[in-house]
Amino acid sequence: MKNIYIIFFLIIISFAFVKCGTDTKSMKDNAGKEYKTVKIGKQIWMAENMDYKASNGSWCYDEDSLYWEKYGRLYTWETACTVCPDGWHLPSAEEWEDLIKYLSAKNPNTEQLFINEDIVSSLISEIGWDKKTYQSNKVYNKSGFAALPGGYRYYDGKYYNLGNMGIWWSSSKLNISEDVYRCVYFINNKTVGRDFVSAWYGASVRCVKDSI
Repeated sequence: MKNIYIIFFLIIISFAFVKCGTDTKSMKDNAGKEYKTVKIGKQIWMAENMDYKASNGSWCYDEDSLYWEKYGRLYTWETACTVCPDGWHLPSAEEWEDLIKYLSAKNPNTEQLFINEDIVSSLISEIGWDKKTYQSNKVYNKSGFAALPGGYRYYDGKYYNLGNMGIWWSSSKLNISEDVYRCVYFINNKTVGRDFVSAWYGASVRCVKDSI
């Protein structure tokens, strides 16, 4: 009888470890490259920028291969909608806002949803940003999101703000007659916010896991 209780206890423990292990693991893109992931609230996000080389509509910053492994690639909106692997998707504006609201609720100093340095510091990576970004009195990347400043590609092919700003696509668009504008979320050293840009911009991608 004692052995039966021991076996039952070990089975319960094993299930507990399996459940906990699903919180933060990794995912692979359509080419098999592996990326870290992180569970924030009820969402599971990529904890790195997507670096999948699509057949068109994706670039590395300044066409320099030295940047893509660290900062990932920049994508047009149309391409961004296709690069997430099965079981993952390009997050909507609402999913981005859920992420920020969750971090806001965890931070008692938050006064405004999109203008708060404490939320920014909880999102951005401890490395990869311009040195002037970091302040000695801040703790960075508490969320595990590890936001990286991959900059962006303007529609004329010029690149801007590597090391100073990260811009990520959402799947949402501006609801006006000229619907070429798509929603992006941006992070610089003081602000996390939302804007609308041309679908031909090149911006970074973070996939979020499909709801179960």
